[in-house]
Amino acid sequence: MVAASVMLLYFPDMFGHMYTYQVVAGLLIVIILAQYTLPAILSPEHLTGKRIIFCNLLISALPFLAITYAPVSLLLFVVSARKDHIAKSILMLIAGGIANIIILKLIGSIRGFLAFHIYLNTITMRDYGGGQTVRQLIEGVFTNSAMDLNHFIIMLLLLASTAQMAMSEKRFPWRSVLLMLGISSLLMRGFGFHGLPYYYSMLAIPLALLSNRASESITLKAFGFVVVTICIIKLSLIIPGSGSKFEARKVPNETEFSLIAQLYTEKDDRIIAYSFNNIEYIAANRLPASGHFFYLPWQEAYNKNPKFGIKIDACKEISEYRPKIMLITKWNVWDRYPWDSYAMCIQGLIDKGYTKYLDTQIYVRNDLVSLDTGLVFDRNSIKMIPSAQLNASTPLKLYFPNSEKYPSAGLKRLGVMFGTHMRKNTGEAELRLNGPDGATYSKRFALPDLADNQYLYFDLDSRIYTSGEIVSISGGGVSTWGNSQRNDRSTYMHNL
Repeated sequence: MVAASVMLLYFPDMFGHMYTYQVVAGLLIVIILAQYTLPAILSPEHLTGKRIIFCNLLISALPFLAITYAPVSLLLFVVSARKDHIAKSILMLIAGGIANIIILKLIGSIRGFLAFHIYLNTITMRDYGGGQTVRQLIEGVFTNSAMDLNHFIIMLLLLASTAQMAMSEKRFPWRSVLLMLGISSLLMRGFGFHGLPYYYSMLAIPLALLSNRASESITLKAFGFVVVTICIIKLSLIIPGSGSKFEARKVPNETEFSLIAQLYTEKDDRIIAYSFNNIEYIAANRLPASGHFFYLPWQEAYNKNPKFGIKIDACKEISEYRPKIMLITKWNVWDRYPWDSYAMCIQGLIDKGYTKYLDTQIYVRNDLVSLDTGLVFDRNSIKMIPSAQLNASTPLKLYFPNSEKYPSAGLKRLGVMFGTHMRKNTGEAELRLNGPDGATYSKRFALPDLADNQYLYFDLDSRIYTSGEIVSISGGGVSTWGNSQRNDRSTYMHNL
């Protein structure tokens, strides 16, 4: 209960709720420690054949998740292996390694594993602070383990657990010492989400402190009952603020880019979201147009000296596929590597064949810009003029640019560009829509919340609407931007 509560309540702050290799490694390590390594030190007589087989298979999988887990994998094997089952342990470790290689061969690439998983991470990344020498990695462990009070307390917990295990060993406690070194090696890449396996291990390591006392001590039982009760209350979300914290962590089902991507693309079309915006592929329900679904400096550096015949040329793939839409955030990586230092080729493709959508980071292929989607790309190409100001007697008429071309298209979302005349207007207004089948929709919104010359988005119900207006409820003073090419000067919107 305590371990589950920590994982659910606190690990999401470090992306512990996501399917990343750090999370998978952490879960494997918790299982190995609780079911195999700790019993091997504290009570080897309780080890069973199933535990030995299963956990050695898990140990063999760790280096395939990240090469930096090789030290902890080796040390977990050495610490857990007992003389009476050493042959079985070695056999299962080898079998697990072979199984991972077979999986790579069937659904992946062994050469790709060697090129990207090992070479890029250990050699290419050296120039970018991600691949250090053995000495630097060891120094990083000591630096990271006591970087602040919280981490110093965690380190003390590790030392206390190690001391408890050492007391159970009859001779020199080399198993306890090696286990502490193995757990500490998980800090080689620092804390944050890279340190998740270290935090996961701390869910199991303290079991050493309870190994021979929990069943005997009434005080420990009472303390455990209190802790479990607190966890249940916390997980129930009845404490004010707990529910909102979870809501804030939700992965968005849609984004501005995903909505526009769905407008311009079909299900089988592919898109690009660079530098590092992987969530956009999921939100848009589209696959990437390149094998590099994100793009960072070391990928370009690797391509200058590729190994094992493996090379993914994102610029070449994008040039050939010509995705209809791209999101290019131009990340200045760690404030050290600006976009222009590693993506000039991709930027050249953007400059040559794409148009930027207003002040966003969204780029649409030039030949698609003229499609009647309702999106305004360049305010200079379509002259926008403000409507009259909203007041009690002057509603603002809306024009649906897609209703004439796509009369049977339902609307999921609608955006209206407002002008506030550089002031904060008071009161409320209401959006009112009408459809040919009697469909109606209304939504009130606060005028002080409007941003000048920016779209306000309304989530609709996917019904067909062909006309509408914005009416004053208790205020006014705002305008909507319209297309000067229309005689009625009605508002120019985009609907998704």
